[in-house]
Amino acid sequence: MDAIKNNIVGEQTGALPGDKSPRVRLPRVRFPIRVKITAPFLILAVGLAIGMAYAITQVVFDTIDERFTNQLIESGKLSAESMVRQEESLLRSLRLFSYTEGLPEAAALKDVDQLETLSLGIAANQGEEIVEFLDSQGNLVLGLTHQPGGDAGDYSTITESDVDYSQLPFVANVLEGLVDEFGDKYSGLAHNSQDDVFFTAGPLVDTDGQLSGVVLVGRTVDSMLRQIHDETLAQVTVYESDGTPAVSTFYEPLLVAGDEAALVLANQNQSSLRRNIGSRRGLNISNIDYDEILGPWEGRGNEDLGIIGVSLPRTFLVRASNATRL
Repeated sequence: MDAIKNNIVGEQTGALPGDKSPRVRLPRVRFPIRVKITAPFLILAVGLAIGMAYAITQVVFDTIDERFTNQLIESGKLSAESMVRQEESLLRSLRLFSYTEGLPEAAALKDVDQLETLSLGIAANQGEEIVEFLDSQGNLVLGLTHQPGGDAGDYSTITESDVDYSQLPFVANVLEGLVDEFGDKYSGLAHNSQDDVFFTAGPLVDTDGQLSGVVLVGRTVDSMLRQIHDETLAQVTVYESDGTPAVSTFYEPLLVAGDEAALVLANQNQSSLRRNIGSRRGLNISNIDYDEILGPWEGRGNEDLGIIGVSLPRTFLVRASNATRL
């Protein structure tokens, strides 16, 4: 009887026969049936949402970066086209001066008053910034410079300059009477004590077909870059061929390394160079991050005059931090 009772107690307490220590059976944990059905689908939905969010984020930010790259390339093309348009505008004015009756004779006689009388109206009507006349030896006879902020006809005149025009290659070509496939007009840069000036140069020929002098029509590089900035809303910098900044709409432009400058000029027909300059600029206003695309600055006849850099600011979405992505 006692054995049978012990077995019954053992079954009720979970103790084995002969086991002196009683065991307590824990109650079985039961989950509602709807939890068992919902939980797998909930886990699957959360995992799918995380995966889709990651994929969409990558697509969105990659698309924005691609759009920024395309915008930067387009701004570079527009800047180059603006340079070409401005050069063509200078050439149109140059032709007007070249074909004005009496100008070659006045240049040959070094008649300053007659030169000013015949040329001032053309310069004002065309809105040209700088017009200069040289004799047949390349010496300055008369220079007209429009006064910033002045009326259309507000020009100052000079008869002397610190520039040796005869040593400028594009002026020397005109003085020597050279004619190539593009004609007898040339373009190039001149550096004076105040500004870098982009000139187009052409001959003044008298009625006998003899060279009487040279006419130069030019604009400061600074005003050319300001026009590009107004048209494209981009920051523009002109560099020397060795990468030294010459003129810029930036307050403190960044030097282009010598190997980078050489690479830009060597591969100008295949590709352009892109670089980030925001983190390396000496003056970084409001932590604005800029990317710059570099290409050659070409004058008449595809002659390399230097390097032109076009910069656009990157938005915070383009280079988002991990927190922004999250």
